[in-house]
Amino acid sequence: MWFVPSANATPEHHPAKRQPASTAPRTAELALADSGSVDTTPYLFGGIAFVAAGGAMVTAAVRRSRTAAR
Repeated sequence: MWFVPSANATPEHHPAKRQPASTAPRTAELALADSGSVDTTPYLFGGIAFVAAGGAMVTAAVRRSRTAAR
């Protein structure tokens, strides 16, 4: 299949390796994950909300089917 992208993770041409300009520690570049963990609170509350909405829909459907049978 010609439209499927290639799974190569590296470029075909290898750029020349650069030497660091200074001997300072490279820890300053790693500032994104200061806490070391991902904040999962929004995912937790979102998942609970979707489960609650699904339960409410199932409950409403069961009640409608029981009252329609009378």
